[in-house]
Amino acid sequence: MKKYTALRSKELAEAIKQRDNLCEEAVKHIDTCFSLSLFEWRNLTDKQIETLKANNNHADNWDNVLVTNTFDECIVRNSTFHGMVRIADLEYKTVEINGLIYTTGIYGCNIHSCDIGSNVVLNNIGRLENYVVGNESVICNVFEISTTSGATFGCGIKSNGTIDGIKAMNEGGLRQFIPFADILPADAYLMCKYIGNKSLKDSLIKITRNSYCPLPTFGTINEHSLIFNTNSITNTLIGTCCRIENATKIANSTIKSSCDEPTCIGEGSIIKDTIVGKGCNVLENSIVQKDVLGTNVTIEHGARVINSMVSDNSTIACCEVQNSMVFPSHQQHHNNSFLIASTILGQSNIAAGATIGSNHNSRTNEGEIFAGRGFWPGLCTSFKHPSKFASFVLVAKGDYQHELNIPLPFSLVNNNLHANELEIMPAYLWMYNMYALERNNYKFQHRDKRVEKLQNIEQQVFAPDTIEEIIRAMELLELWTGKAWTTRESKSLLPDETRKKGREILTNNNIERLDVFADRVENSRRKVRIIKPREAYRAYYEMLMYYAAKNILKYIGQNTEVLPNLDNLATGGTREKKWINLGGQLVTETDFQEICEDIVSGELSTWGEIHNRYDELWDEYPFKKTQHSYAVICHLKGGDYLSQDSWNQVFKEFFQIQEKIYSRVRASRQKDFDNPYHQMTYNSFDEMNANLGTIDTDPLINLVQLQTSDYKEILVKLKILSNQ
Repeated sequence: MKKYTALRSKELAEAIKQRDNLCEEAVKHIDTCFSLSLFEWRNLTDKQIETLKANNNHADNWDNVLVTNTFDECIVRNSTFHGMVRIADLEYKTVEINGLIYTTGIYGCNIHSCDIGSNVVLNNIGRLENYVVGNESVICNVFEISTTSGATFGCGIKSNGTIDGIKAMNEGGLRQFIPFADILPADAYLMCKYIGNKSLKDSLIKITRNSYCPLPTFGTINEHSLIFNTNSITNTLIGTCCRIENATKIANSTIKSSCDEPTCIGEGSIIKDTIVGKGCNVLENSIVQKDVLGTNVTIEHGARVINSMVSDNSTIACCEVQNSMVFPSHQQHHNNSFLIASTILGQSNIAAGATIGSNHNSRTNEGEIFAGRGFWPGLCTSFKHPSKFASFVLVAKGDYQHELNIPLPFSLVNNNLHANELEIMPAYLWMYNMYALERNNYKFQHRDKRVEKLQNIEQQVFAPDTIEEIIRAMELLELWTGKAWTTRESKSLLPDETRKKGREILTNNNIERLDVFADRVENSRRKVRIIKPREAYRAYYEMLMYYAAKNILKYIGQNTEVLPNLDNLATGGTREKKWINLGGQLVTETDFQEICEDIVSGELSTWGEIHNRYDELWDEYPFKKTQHSYAVICHLKGGDYLSQDSWNQVFKEFFQIQEKIYSRVRASRQKDFDNPYHQMTYNSFDEMNANLGTIDTDPLINLVQLQTSDYKEILVKLKILSNQ
């Protein structure tokens, strides 16, 4: 008997040489192949060949069928073997899946040039060609599993070196990113958004090319994977513990999966030219074509996602997404929802009937929608390209026939057809739906099921990006209010004087109210009315104070030195005013520019090095956010430094705001219990309470109440509040 220890092919040997330069998924691919190549393979004995023939097995050359010393030929039946086929340890065992018993072995399969791992179940496979099947995998009732030459497994560098990018953010195709197995949402955004920086663009292409190594022309199905009743799988890498059941087609893709974060591909789904992250679900006749899905993404109920990046912890169902860049924690559950040529910065919720980006307003299809975190268009809203929205903007139901630029975060936008005006109520969520605002702070963390958190994500509603938007919004309210006064009084003031007058009006309750209108918000001649500007201005102030004092208190709790040493946070009156959202991670503009410069100079020459830089900045982020909080307090109080007495006053003011938050959260939820129209579907209060619970058992309200008590305890210990 001959023994074989040679590698499977020259391609595998070459790939192993390049192992250190490969991405994570490529390394796993190589390691799976290499581990099987280390078995001591031998030829079949004459007796084993006779038994195999008796069990209706056929081979074009039995010398090319290699096995190990642990091989039970009796559990190989009705199968054919072509080319070199190597079968690792195979012994009789049973496996139970969904209440059904499967016996290890190879039954009714047509196998071409494959390596088969230990103790697999292969049953009724029409064609299995150029694949490495991992240990203890179960594959049943599949028409075809094959790999052909030129497979890219969903990556954007073809075997001939040409680029096949994903055209996100814009239907025109000039914005695009090059997918690769380890790509993060931050990488895709970097490649798509900053195409105006030619040096950066060229450097990123070069880095991606240099990290590319042609993989062997055979695919892998890693260990413990389950594949049932599927039509076709071609040119695809399948990760560990992946489950594919009743899928229609999977082609030229990488399906990441692990035992801790298994991926599931379900009924009728089609996946083509796509990188699928760990812990994803593609279910129920969904189509995913030319995309990258982050970790813990669900595509279901017949959704169609094409030419897009869908980032971590997102769900898309019953709808269409094309040419879009979607950041983490995006939710889009309902039918007739469209999201085309859009960039949504995460934590968003798209309601039923929204047509976002389906109506272009130019001669070609280069229009885009850009929305900050927390974007929430209501039922049956429609927008024109191009439009831009600040963070946590809620848009009321309506047909918005003009391009919009909404710079006021946390606002409610309404199309008042009766008055023929666009209405904006700034800080609406803070004033009238505190329950929803606080719920957002917790639900994003609760829904983050990722075990391996590769993409860093800021999940708090109040963070440096939204805070800077609030500061700019307050300046706009001052300017617009000052203009309203000068128009009424027929005065002429310089811009700074106009803002000063507006600030005086907004902070003085004794001054009569004005009709305040916004400039450059809607591309039309009609008026844009600001609703309740004075109340909104005060609400914005409270939001700034809440964010800043909360972060400072957290810093105090993590350090033994407290109030007397807060000056180490002082920035001398300077404040980081521009923060970049990189796929969910916030970085200062200074740090971002340094990343870009280091990429262009070659200091960051691989994607691994770029990812390490992201992580370094993420480690620094809590302190930088605390410094930013100090600077925000100084901005509000009008100085560069604060004394201990000033901090005492700040924290007292913070606690008053915290108590207001608790009361508003409770009041927001109380409306649902008190609303007679909400009650009318129940026969009794007992039935309603059984369904809704009571206001006192609401988990979010109890959480905010506990948080308020904890803050008071801290402030009592700091002798800022009395224990009354």
